[in-house]
Amino acid sequence: MPRVGRKDNVPGGRTNVIFDFDGTIANTLPIVIEVVEKWGVSDIHLTVELIEELRGMSAQQALKHVGIPLRKVPGLITRGRRELIERLGDAKPFPHMLEVIRELSKTCDLYVMSSNSDENIHHFIDAYDLSQYFKAIHGNVSVFGKTKWLKKIIKLENLDKKSCIYVGDETRDIEAAHKVNIKVISVTWGYNNKQILTKYNPNYLVDSPKDLLTVLA
Repeated sequence: MPRVGRKDNVPGGRTNVIFDFDGTIANTLPIVIEVVEKWGVSDIHLTVELIEELRGMSAQQALKHVGIPLRKVPGLITRGRRELIERLGDAKPFPHMLEVIRELSKTCDLYVMSSNSDENIHHFIDAYDLSQYFKAIHGNVSVFGKTKWLKKIIKLENLDKKSCIYVGDETRDIEAAHKVNIKVISVTWGYNNKQILTKYNPNYLVDSPKDLLTVLA
């Protein structure tokens, strides 16, 4: 269960903003790249040019491109979560994200849904004194199970779908939001680039955290 306290939500009230974590709030991509290189799970060296190429692919396409079979993904994620907790001190919030979260919390109810672990997310938000701004944290979400989890969170938190909006950095975030029939804001500073995000037709596309304040005003 989420550690952050929550209250029942009244349909038609405040906007419910559900944030992805990695690549949306926290810049963890450099750490993930270092860990993948350290493990040697792929024979391909992750150069700057290749990383930019991979940002233009869906998660499935990127895994195939570097030769990592889908069957290995669950094990890699479990292993990665353990190592990330040791490296999370190196992860930084994206520029202006902290002030944006504080400002949004005045008019919106904020949540986190992520395939990262609850422990890692709480470690990060505690380090940056963000706990009071989120009503609940939902970690350990299956990488390719975000649709199921969005539905689960909406039900668990008693949210009105019409007042929900999902904020994420990947094509799978857009797909999940569309399937659940809630709006989605795609951010271009994370794991996927602007070109491929545009192809998946998010409701909004923003280039900086401060743009979230404009969209959610």
